[in-house]
Order: sequence, then structure tokens, then C-alpha cells
Amino acid sequence: MKNILYIFPGAYNSGLRAGLPGTQYYGYEYMNSFGMSAEAIGRDDALPKWLVRSIFGKLFSYRVRHLLLFFKARSYRIVFGAALVYLMPLKKIFGGRAKYVALNIELVRMIRANAKRPFRLGLIKAFIAEFSAVVCLAHVQKEWLLAQCPFLEGKIHVVLLGADVQSQTPVYEGRNTTVLSVGADGGRDYETLFEAARLLPDTSFEIVCSPHNITHIKNQPSNVEVFFDLPFAEVKKKYHTAQLLVLSTHDDTYADGADCSGQTVLLDAMTNGIPVLATRKAYLSDYIRERTDALVVNCYDPKAMVQEISRLQSDETLRAKLAYSARAHAEQYFSTKSMAEGLGKVFNTLG
Repeated sequence: MKNILYIFPGAYNSGLRAGLPGTQYYGYEYMNSFGMSAEAIGRDDALPKWLVRSIFGKLFSYRVRHLLLFFKARSYRIVFGAALVYLMPLKKIFGGRAKYVALNIELVRMIRANAKRPFRLGLIKAFIAEFSAVVCLAHVQKEWLLAQCPFLEGKIHVVLLGADVQSQTPVYEGRNTTVLSVGADGGRDYETLFEAARLLPDTSFEIVCSPHNITHIKNQPSNVEVFFDLPFAEVKKKYHTAQLLVLSTHDDTYADGADCSGQTVLLDAMTNGIPVLATRKAYLSDYIRERTDALVVNCYDPKAMVQEISRLQSDETLRAKLAYSARAHAEQYFSTKSMAEGLGKVFNTLG
């Protein structure tokens, strides 16, 4: 059998061409340095290229494309990815020796969203039971998942997300006065950020997101400029020039988006030297020391957000302290290389 296969939920090759940071590849590029040969594919690799590019390619949804990847994955010893639950129906039918290690990005949200649909919830748990291991990106995920799925006892591991500290160079000086916010998953709360912007009419805000994040929000403040789906090279420029970043997310009970919404943006911001103000999520305790690496306010509180934005705007020393501390913390604990090492230990437990 072949060794390790990474399955990325997006189009892997196009992500490489777009220059996405290693934060989004979960240590893949370092697996070989730990003696593990790894290969990678993305969801579009389930279909021939000509079919993906044709009008018929749209007939194959995100879930169906992942389902079809089963036929490529089953020849590997270990299969690792964030959307493996969609491969499990075929695994239950065809079996095979491959061991599936799920990266828990949305299992908590998936279970919570189907809590009142017993049949669908039963199917989801049956598919989760097929995993040989589950990797959580925060301890709170592990605790919650184990409470809901006690049959996973002994299978759940915590490996913290790795930041691309190797290739991302921080910028600490020469920044403008813009307040930046970045993120496109369903767990972002831009409504509260818009309210904060209305209370700071003389401050310029920039938001990088997708259209679905703000279609429900009316009366956008005039001091907010929105950029849809920018390539990472453009986002990186904003990381290097904005004065501070606000990571505005819904609370932990919200039933949409990633379990740890904002996690990748948080680490990319820490890596690139921009001070961060985040709304409170339970996973943050694994990644930052509050008031040392970032400031934190409660969700849905625009006045508190305004107070801390104003504090950061007026205190250059505080901004520098947060930025330098966050970068050092990421270098020490959250490199993509350290994530690869942690995943390697999980893979080794499976033989």
C-alpha cells in the first residue's frame, strides 16, 4: 500500500498556484522530514479535468466529489483530511485496509446542527465511528466531541494548527491607520463589526470576505470598504499595512461555520506582525495569552469592541507589544513543522 494521503477540501493544486500560506496545508510539506512519505489531492481530483471544466462539472457537488475520492484514497495506508465524513458511506460498503484520520474542522458544528434530526444525526455518528482517529485543533473540540460520541474514546487527539512562520515575514513599522478584518467562513460576525464602525466614523475599516458573509446586512457604513475573495497575495499586503486586525466571530453556540472560526486568520495575523483584537471563542485559550498576544472582547458587544479599537489606535506601545509577543508565541508553539510532527505521532499510533 502507499503511505499517507492528504485530502484537502479545496482544490489543492490551484491553492498552491495562488500562493496560499502553509497554514492551510496542515504540515503536509514537512511530513517527509519526519520519515513519512505523503501525497496530496484536492476535491476536484475526483473527476477528470475536462469534466471539472465543463458545464457538467457543476452537477457534482462538494459532497459528491469527496465521496468519489474514496476510490483513489483506499489504496493508501492512512488517509487524512477535513471532509472525510463524506467518504465514509463507500467505506462502509466496500471496506478496505486504509485507515482514515479526520481533521476536525466542522464535526462539532455538524453534530450540533443536526441535533433535532435523529435519523441524520444517527447516520453522521455511524460514519464518524468509521474513523481510525480524529485530530482536533483545540482541546474544547475534543471535550465536546467525546461527550457526544463516547465511542471515540482513545481515538481523539489534539494537534494545534500550525502557522506558516517559515515563509511569512512580519512587518512591525510603517503601518497606516486602517482597521482590517478578514475571513469568509460562516462563523464570522460582520454585523457587530459594522455597528462598531458606525460608532467610529473617522476610522477607515477594510473587510475581506465573501458575498455570503454580508448579504443579510443592510446600510453598510460609509467608512467600511469591502473586498470580496481577494487572492492571498493581496490579503498579505493588507496584513502588512493595516494598523490592527479585528477578528469578529459568532459565539461557540452558533451553528454555522468552522468549529474554530477565525483560527487560520488569527495565526496568519500573528505571523505577519499585525496586532489582533478578537471576539471570545473557547479555542482561543489554546493559541493566545489574553492581553499578551491579543486583546479579547465578548461577542456581540460593539461598544466593547469600539473601546478596545480606540485603545489600540491610541497606544503604539501596546500595538507593538502584542505584535512582537504574538509572533514569538507562534514561532515557539505553532509552526507548520511542529504540526507535522504532532500529526506524525498520531499516524504512528495507527501502525
